[in-house]
Amino acid sequence: MLTAKLGIDYEEGWTSNLSGLDVYAEWPASTFYQGKYLGVIFISTPKFERVLDEIRSHGHVDSVEVVSKTTHNGRTTATLVEREQKIKETPMGSLLAEGFLPLRPTRLENGLQKYDLIFEDHSDIADAVDLLSEYGSVTTEAISPDFQHTTTPSTVEWHEFLTTITPAQLEIFRTAFERGYFEIPRQITLEEIGEEIGVTKATASYQLNKVLNAFTEFIITYLSQVDQDARSSR
Repeated sequence: MLTAKLGIDYEEGWTSNLSGLDVYAEWPASTFYQGKYLGVIFISTPKFERVLDEIRSHGHVDSVEVVSKTTHNGRTTATLVEREQKIKETPMGSLLAEGFLPLRPTRLENGLQKYDLIFEDHSDIADAVDLLSEYGSVTTEAISPDFQHTTTPSTVEWHEFLTTITPAQLEIFRTAFERGYFEIPRQITLEEIGEEIGVTKATASYQLNKVLNAFTEFIITYLSQVDQDARSSR
């Protein structure tokens, strides 16, 4: 078994128009039936309104609904539902129809759609490249001789997590880290952190604990998924 990462500049879609706009996206679910496409998109970008305009202005797009949206430190993470009229199947749909097996959802990075796929041998990779070439220029970014699935938080999940931390909490956490609060022995006290930032010791303690609790909840959720994947692969 082989795994390969393929990228495509999808010429007929709107994704190629987002190159240079610092956009990351994932498609966790989509369907195509009788010329109608419906897709759910997780998207993260500091230029959300411009990106949304680019998507909505594309000729094939019927509508884009913003289901949820959060902004943190100038970067917006959103869930979109997109409807399109299409003449032919999407690249991923064509891959599935030809029996290719995706390892994870389609991603968008730097205007390129990225696919992680599982193959029997190198000839299958060549066939997938030929198929995708019907949609645009294709790059083979990586080929691994070993099949190994690694559970990692996606960029969208990281940004959703970061939206739970306020700028004030981040400042306290950064100060605590940079000044050695987490070292053994500690190089700074909570009272000194509060004085440096301009808040009381109680406030510094409360906000720092909020950040640590958020980190712990996120990491425990992630580690639980890693453990679950490890058990299922045995």
